[in-house]
Amino acid sequence: MFIKHITIQNVDTRNVKNLSFTCLHEMHINLSNSPDELWKKFFFYEWRREFIYKKKRIEIIQDELRLVLGKNDDIQQHIEVVKQLISRVNTRIAAYKKNLEIIQKELQDEREMRLSRRYRVLSSNAFVIRI
Repeated sequence: MFIKHITIQNVDTRNVKNLSFTCLHEMHINLSNSPDELWKKFFFYEWRREFIYKKKRIEIIQDELRLVLGKNDDIQQHIEVVKQLISRVNTRIAAYKKNLEIIQKELQDEREMRLSRRYRVLSSNAFVIRI
């Protein structure tokens, strides 16, 4: 399982789109890669944990993060929070991947040990000849 490390490539704060007839804006943040489903789950979990951001709408579409902001929201503060969350998610993904590798190794070792025991039992029974 290969899980990509995600970083922010750029944020064009000049290109904050006004959502028609509302006081909301949509900001696009370009990511280094398109996150997989596991990365997205971790990201949205972290996003919902941030009390202030629970009601803010955020989407990940391919390699772009789209955030809906209020007219008076501090764009730089939101960018910093997103950077922190991405860093936190990358750290969690790395730990998850490491734990997964450990579990897979333990399962492989256990499987090999069982096969080894079964082989020894079969080989020891093969030499027993009853007359």
